[in-house]
Amino acid sequence: MAYPKFIARVFEPRILIEPMMRRLGNKGESLAVKFLEAKGYKILKQNYRTPLGEIDIVAQERDVLCFIEVKLRSGSAYGKAFESVPRFKQHKITRVANWYMGQYNVSSLAVRFDVVAIDNGLTQRPGIILIKNAFEVGY
Repeated sequence: MAYPKFIARVFEPRILIEPMMRRLGNKGESLAVKFLEAKGYKILKQNYRTPLGEIDIVAQERDVLCFIEVKLRSGSAYGKAFESVPRFKQHKITRVANWYMGQYNVSSLAVRFDVVAIDNGLTQRPGIILIKNAFEVGY
């Protein structure tokens, strides 16, 4: 028996998972912002979007412009959070960073790509680490 389209669509996995993933991402970014501010970072942008992609956080630490990817893991089934920024994602982040620098004319600042990794992000005591210079600009 074929189900009506609206029922099949309601139970489509992507539709059920995307809102949950968005909530996890928002929670991770909120934790990361608090963590970075406590370390003296000035948050410039969150969820900076361009036609080329998105950067989770753009911040400044002293005279360094930091483009920061936030990775949250609720458990260990998929490995550690810091292990999940593959080369294609690094490439996308660097392209968006170039776009940001052109848009805001900040080419005089040094640039760094960091990762905030949050393991056990749904617990009362998540493990948060900051990896400075997590990757270099690579094309």
